[in-house]
Amino acid sequence: MNTILIALAGTAAAIALTWFFCLRPMRRQGRTTADGCCDGPAQSIDDRIRAAREELSQLQSPPRHRHRPHPPAPA
Repeated sequence: MNTILIALAGTAAAIALTWFFCLRPMRRQGRTTADGCCDGPAQSIDDRIRAAREELSQLQSPPRHRHRPHPPAPA
């Protein structure tokens, strides 16, 4: 029984802290730009799409090996 109460108290504390430090500041940000935990986007959506496409093309390109391949193991 005590284990269940401890688990419920921990869960309630986590929910309260999440509300107080995360959700509440984000809701405030919608009303004013001075409050809130996050700044507005510094880049336009077009800049973000361009950066994402560049990153995707880099990820899809074949890997560049910076080291020599290992010599075959002696038999």
